[in-house]
Amino acid sequence: MDPLSIVASSIAIVTICSQVTALISKLVSGQHTDQLLQALYKEVGLFSTILNSVAAITKRPGLECIAENDGGDLWNTVTRILRSSKSTMRGLRKILRDVKEGIEAESLWRRSVAFLIFERKKNEIWDLLREIQSGKATLQIALQSANL
Repeated sequence: MDPLSIVASSIAIVTICSQVTALISKLVSGQHTDQLLQALYKEVGLFSTILNSVAAITKRPGLECIAENDGGDLWNTVTRILRSSKSTMRGLRKILRDVKEGIEAESLWRRSVAFLIFERKKNEIWDLLREIQSGKATLQIALQSANL
């Protein structure tokens, strides 16, 4: 993936991150916020910041030479993480949209079902959170490599 594609992918994922944080904000209910939602909100925000840094650093003059001189490993790593992250964030967005739609429904039954869906999907959400944390850490290492 060339630098322009990396910037475009980063921006696309940042957009999804924004949608996810907006969904989480709507699911948060006062002081009794679920620990998972708190962790998710924090990590998605940090991940978005790192993605913005990836987009910014790819515009840096001379970075293409650094990336090519390492055998393309930097670009390959960033590309792999961006592809994986896009899939992860889309999956998370879908789960949270389903829960949000149920909670906002006027039917008490649909709201109850939404909470059950959230409880049933918690393990999957924790897994997605770990994927976000892993992608974030790997991108931080790639950014440090690019700054050498």
